[in-house]
Amino acid sequence: MSLDSVSIYANQFKLEGGDPIEDRDIKVHHPVFVGNASEYFHIWVVNTLLSLVTLGIWSAWATVRNRRYLYGNTELAGNRFDFHGNPLAILRGRVLAVIFFSAYALGGDFNFLIPAIAFSLLIILFPWILSSAMRFRLSNTSWRNLRFDFSATARVAYSALGFPMFLVLVAYGLFFMQSQWLLGEQPESFSMRTVWVNGLYFLLASFAVIPLTIYRIRNLTINHTCYGDHDFTAELALGRFLLIFGQSILVALAAIILAVFLFGAIAGGLYAMLGAAITGKFGIFVVIYFLLIPLYLFPYAAWKVATTNYVVCATRFEGLQFKMKMNIWSYWWVMVSNALAAVCSLGLAIPWTQIRMLEYKLSCLTIHGELQTYHGSNVGKNSTTGDEIGDAFDIDFGF
Repeated sequence: MSLDSVSIYANQFKLEGGDPIEDRDIKVHHPVFVGNASEYFHIWVVNTLLSLVTLGIWSAWATVRNRRYLYGNTELAGNRFDFHGNPLAILRGRVLAVIFFSAYALGGDFNFLIPAIAFSLLIILFPWILSSAMRFRLSNTSWRNLRFDFSATARVAYSALGFPMFLVLVAYGLFFMQSQWLLGEQPESFSMRTVWVNGLYFLLASFAVIPLTIYRIRNLTINHTCYGDHDFTAELALGRFLLIFGQSILVALAAIILAVFLFGAIAGGLYAMLGAAITGKFGIFVVIYFLLIPLYLFPYAAWKVATTNYVVCATRFEGLQFKMKMNIWSYWWVMVSNALAAVCSLGLAIPWTQIRMLEYKLSCLTIHGELQTYHGSNVGKNSTTGDEIGDAFDIDFGF
């Protein structure tokens, strides 16, 4: 694949209303990844070993080295991206992130309220976490020696996300209290009753909260992203997110039904072949991972592909139009095969899986229009606490 910007000229037209989907004689640029898994593996494995030896202290420098390799080998129009994050700033943010995550993940061993409080704080602080993380990541990312930036302050983030975060907090509070009541009142029937009642509650709450929250997040992140002095814009519709979420729920229900059917059939077959071994943890792990996890990932793939394609195609920048044409089956297969490779290799295939996913996404992205000479500041920001908390809880900021 050529490393130069690719120009494509094709027959193009306008939709009714005058919105040009494609136009005659407009350049089409294809971002490409020019690195390879072997080089990245050496960087990744050294970073992993040093992080273990230093009890996690080196992980801040590992983050910078990993991102610099991935960004520095992503090329657009003959120019590569770069990452300029300060490891010391990342380390400071990571200390707080570890404390926060530990309270959430391990606090339940001391008091059941600790993880509930930690998760509630995460919800309350999320707008600040989002704005902080986006500002750090973007302001320390450059292309053609000019940096990106994120203009939304914490106040703007709370203005945009305060209401959906309030709904999330209320939904989580009711969910938590309901679970504790069921556990305390009728422990003998806790298992099935909790599954059905909380499952129905979660489904109803999801319809009210998730599409609205993601819609607000995408609107905030895209419309406050800058490249130099130039702004990205996107006109997104809440109805589109509601429709996609409803379709994804239907896919999820179909996957659950299929999983129940296949689980019984395959578990019975494995029991006949392996005997009592299937009743042990290993047998259950094999069945769950190789059957249920791929089925679980398909509804997620349906949601992720549809929303990403929609948001990217709605994004504009100084006359440029972006096109994303990911395919649900292809994206799902990349996720599933990456997960299988990572597990079967005991984690050693992780660098390969990261590059493979990056290459797939870039292969589906095109930028239509003439890339110009842009102007703006080239100074980054080093407040990374939000970025590290987001990474610790695996929060998708849409970057």
